[in-house]
Amino acid sequence: MLEKGFTSSTPQEAGSNSDRDLKGTGVPIDMIDGVWVKVQPWINKALEYGNGEYGIEDIYSALLDREMQLWIVYEMPNKNIVLAVITQIITYPQKKSCRVVALGGESHLLWEQRLFILEEWARTEGCLSVEAFVRSGLAKKMKHLGYNNIYTVVSKDILGGDKSGSYEVI
Repeated sequence: MLEKGFTSSTPQEAGSNSDRDLKGTGVPIDMIDGVWVKVQPWINKALEYGNGEYGIEDIYSALLDREMQLWIVYEMPNKNIVLAVITQIITYPQKKSCRVVALGGESHLLWEQRLFILEEWARTEGCLSVEAFVRSGLAKKMKHLGYNNIYTVVSKDILGGDKSGSYEVI
């Protein structure tokens, strides 16, 4: 899905990271293994803030199966990766959306000036929106980027203990 080569080559706009030459790109499937060692700890850390929906192996498998996409932000000139984003196209009955599944790295702020890459790619895939399940603090920080807090999801563990355990309905 990312073989279209969406890459940002525009200079960093004004902001807290304006002195850094940052680029962003989608990672083609044949290059995932080459960057996975670097980004896997960040994605794993991001998953700790979730509700147990995904494990790191699930993300890696979904990337290789082209069910999810890997995006990176890297610093020039040494191409040091500083941030990783995992996305997934969700097809609802009434629309298609690009969901940000996980984001990790030095700082989520590094992605702000590169978010247009993901949005442009999502449009070419027929998506009408980009969505993310985020904590309330990040939702507030994303408002200036045009993202609105549409609804809040709450969850309660009703099984107790091990979230991955099996149960029997009688």
